[in-house]
Amino acid sequence: MRSVLVTIGGEIRHLRYPISVIEDIDQILPDGFFSVFDREADIQTAHLLLWGGLCHEAITYEDAGCILITEGAAYDPIILIGFWKKITDALINDGWVSITRGDSGEPVTIKETILEMERLAVSEMDMRPADFYGITPREFGIMRNNYGLSANRRTGIICATMANIHARGKDSEPFKPGDFIYTGERKKAQTAEEQAAILGGLL
Repeated sequence: MRSVLVTIGGEIRHLRYPISVIEDIDQILPDGFFSVFDREADIQTAHLLLWGGLCHEAITYEDAGCILITEGAAYDPIILIGFWKKITDALINDGWVSITRGDSGEPVTIKETILEMERLAVSEMDMRPADFYGITPREFGIMRNNYGLSANRRTGIICATMANIHARGKDSEPFKPGDFIYTGERKKAQTAEEQAAILGGLL
């Protein structure tokens, strides 16, 4: 689980914003969740966001308020800004900033965004809604981009094996699974010498 660390009372805590928490915050904030990115640091919003980021550690809303008071954020703007920065870092880390606008560049609501992600999770990735609401947009993107790769690799191995038996030339390189289907493997970048050799062969 990737998160942003924050030290509270000498104890390390992990700020993390799964989809279910952001949906709750969107309902509580008068102007919705996306309004967070247009605000300056204020104690009320910091209280709500700190609670949301620590929900998974069983921190209650009251606990989050006590933390801000104990740490001095309720009285010292510099400490408050420090918490705000950590919260912002966690929202960026979890991928919430990247979805504040739709593909067309037009503003979208958080409800529309989450419902579309949920549809994709259930229809394309066979994910249960309960599991979907426990992940972040960053995790959703990783899972979606890599969904089905294990099946692709198996298919690619079969294709490469058959091609190497029946279609491979005597002096040619052996076929690989990635020659037939996307397996998620990243091709090694060519060195300057390799590029020069290729260009030399063309000229």
